[in-house]
Amino acid sequence: MMNHYNYLTGSYDELPLNYDINKREDPDQSCKKLYDDVVNSFFGEDKDVKNLEQQYGNKPPFYTVQIQKNGETYLFSSDYIGPSVYWARELGISDRGIIEFLNICRTLGGHIIWPRGGERPKGVFTPNQAKSGCSGVYDRIDWTLQLLKIFYEIEKYREDKKEYLKRANALLPKEFRNKSNFNDKFDRLYNSFDFYKKHFELFGDFEGFCERFKLVGSFVDNDHNIIWMTDSFPILPLRYEEYIEKLSTAVQARNFELIQIVKLTEMPEIKEKAAKWFHEKWGVPLEAYLESMEAALNGDPIQEWYLCLNGDKIIAGAGVIENDFHDRKDLTPNVCAVYTEEQYRGKGIAGKLLDFIVVNNKEKGNFPIYLLTDHTGFYERYGWEFLCMAQGDGESDMSRIYIHR
Repeated sequence: MMNHYNYLTGSYDELPLNYDINKREDPDQSCKKLYDDVVNSFFGEDKDVKNLEQQYGNKPPFYTVQIQKNGETYLFSSDYIGPSVYWARELGISDRGIIEFLNICRTLGGHIIWPRGGERPKGVFTPNQAKSGCSGVYDRIDWTLQLLKIFYEIEKYREDKKEYLKRANALLPKEFRNKSNFNDKFDRLYNSFDFYKKHFELFGDFEGFCERFKLVGSFVDNDHNIIWMTDSFPILPLRYEEYIEKLSTAVQARNFELIQIVKLTEMPEIKEKAAKWFHEKWGVPLEAYLESMEAALNGDPIQEWYLCLNGDKIIAGAGVIENDFHDRKDLTPNVCAVYTEEQYRGKGIAGKLLDFIVVNNKEKGNFPIYLLTDHTGFYERYGWEFLCMAQGDGESDMSRIYIHR
């Protein structure tokens, strides 16, 4: 299984089978790295967004995502969107089963941020609170997103709560529509969304919200329709095992989308780490990588290094240099040192990296681009064509050169 940073273990390791679930700390309050990752992954270089550390008296520090726009300050808290430990236990899931889904879902793909703060009227809650428990939608992210989508839609067309409730009730079997216990749930979420309306307006519309938090392909489809993790009714799932399985799959898919591809020239602080990683994979002297990387950082028009990051862990990488040590010096530039960590292979990561490199070099005007390899049948999947054979420096056998036009 592809390992992602787990905020319960504080590492890329899985929880031990004897992990005491009752003693777990809540990363949504106390984990600085979680908030750093949220800011970096969902907001990138936006200088208006930061991880704000706060502390009251002698209590431990806690963290908040702060967004400043147009002279206003908006606060958000991280929220876990995986299966609920409480409801899993209530519905008979073993602690071992819970540990299994926490290994998957207490990763970045299992978190989102919701508005918080402000002087809320009595009976108005944050979205995190409003969706929780029997009074809410039992912490179901699919229901929460569906109700948020309805809220965005009625705001777009300047409709009111009556229309919101009508659309929400349409999701229920006819015999349960407009019953007070369900209307109370929907009303609770509406009041929360409405109180934090300006927070949600930061993302434009529901499509913008989904794109911002990389929910497409995992929690919503390409048309931004909700992907239900189990039957929408009853709201508390009868088949909680199915809910766990589909939700865990969604988190894994989202984690894949959250893998970052960065250029060394945009993240020079990882030069030494990157050089060491490539050196360990290929056995080329460390100094050679450092020299090439330094040239890239000094504005060399050809050389660049690319890294796939899972959090702060390098999981794949490649470079572009003038010649990858072969006799066809006229075929330049060359992609070199393509490598994916073994546990991350077969996931499409190398293809994603190669596509990124191709696009970046087209933008720079370094095209066509070439690649020396002994592989057959791999690079063809990503638009590369076999061009000719070439003699590698110090090699007895010829190697294949591919071109991307």
